[in-house]
Amino acid sequence: MMLKSNPMEFANFSKMYRLFLQTDSHLKSTYSISFEQYRIMAYILSLKQQEATVSEVGNHFGSSSPAISRKIRVLFNLHYIVDHADSHDRRVHWLNLTPEGKELTSTVADFLVEKIPNIETQVEELSKTDLNH
Repeated sequence: MMLKSNPMEFANFSKMYRLFLQTDSHLKSTYSISFEQYRIMAYILSLKQQEATVSEVGNHFGSSSPAISRKIRVLFNLHYIVDHADSHDRRVHWLNLTPEGKELTSTVADFLVEKIPNIETQVEELSKTDLNH
């Protein structure tokens, strides 16, 4: 059975995906981190205690610990995140942002706040185009 779909849906999806990739590429070239890595740092900062375990981060983003660990390792190597063992259970490691990590998170957030309205406007335009077809 063939699914019927509007070919414009795929064209518009591709355009939205390209907007995301451009933003992600800018973050990588300017700040050496991906959008997902920014989200990890922003998530940790959003927590009251401003620390989390790898498994907590993985659960929050619906990702496996090995996948999250790879992203965190880059942040660790860039000195944006540090970890320390739990005082009661040495197997548990807590992640914290360094001062540089906090500053970068703020800088990227400012960039995104400036960039997102432009992306939202472009997505709205794509949606209007989609509705007219």
